[in-house]
Amino acid sequence: WDSVGQTLAVLDEVEQDLCVDLDQIWAVGCSNGGMFTFELAADQRSASRIAGIIPIVGLPHYGFSSGPEIEGIRMMGMWGVDDTVVPPISNTDDPDKTLDTSSPGWLYTSSSKVMSDWTSGNGCNGMGQDPLDEENWGIASYDDSLTCTLGCGEQADGVRVVGCIFEGGHVCHENYIW
Repeated sequence: WDSVGQTLAVLDEVEQDLCVDLDQIWAVGCSNGGMFTFELAADQRSASRIAGIIPIVGLPHYGFSSGPEIEGIRMMGMWGVDDTVVPPISNTDDPDKTLDTSSPGWLYTSSSKVMSDWTSGNGCNGMGQDPLDEENWGIASYDDSLTCTLGCGEQADGVRVVGCIFEGGHVCHENYIW
């Protein structure tokens, strides 16, 4: 199967039949779909056709996080702190690795490693762990159930890399993703 090729064929058809802003195509996916958004951003066939990805409770398997294929692809990741299927925070002796504890042993890349890879992969400084706060970014205060960090904050009007950890587990709200 060539999932990237199939996705690009659908995108070709959508672009042909509908009025689409080609500079604002985002890939959104939950769980395995979230993992697939990373593949779209890393594949040279599709990377130049997407503006960004929004992985929801999905992370690359351990060893497969490389950041974007080309600079300029944005990311906003959403991960549940209590997720036992795709844990965002390391639960192993390696801070870059997480272990699925709900079934036998899938290994994933930690959200902090993904943030670091995406920040450096976009040519930015830091590790993708800068606070995303109201004082610096004009964002309303969140309660304690959501914590977001930022990569590429030094770029005034450029690419953004945002990772958010929320209170919750492995939850996909299919009614809100289309």
